[in-house]
Amino acid sequence: MASLDFICQPSIVERGANFKKPPIIVKFENFPTQYSYFSAKICLKDEHNQMYVNESLGGATITSPVFDEANNACYFKIRHTNIRAKGKFRIEVQVFGTHPEHGQDYITHNCSRPIKVISRDPDVPLSKEDKAFLTYIKSLE
Repeated sequence: MASLDFICQPSIVERGANFKKPPIIVKFENFPTQYSYFSAKICLKDEHNQMYVNESLGGATITSPVFDEANNACYFKIRHTNIRAKGKFRIEVQVFGTHPEHGQDYITHNCSRPIKVISRDPDVPLSKEDKAFLTYIKSLE
């Protein structure tokens, strides 16, 4: 069964953060072999009113997958620089794919906990595990 999982999701992100901060990474694994998944739409949903954040504020980002064929998985990254809204949000991911007989389809997944987007974030160093994982993802690109 296909599954989506947030494997790198900070609880607090900084608006317009620099690229040294870890991105939010979503892992999509065990996807059905008949489908060819080609993109993901990552949306922010306001925690209080459940409304989607406007695209101009970074509320929706289309991102291409990084495929990890050895593990039958692919990864989608969203950089904090895309987020310009401020507040408490849940991230929703829609992975789009095409099936030779059924056409386009998608799978939706919501993160289990909200992220808080603030103007400034204290500088938090990456753990060894995070550094190693981000290096692995970069090697797949």
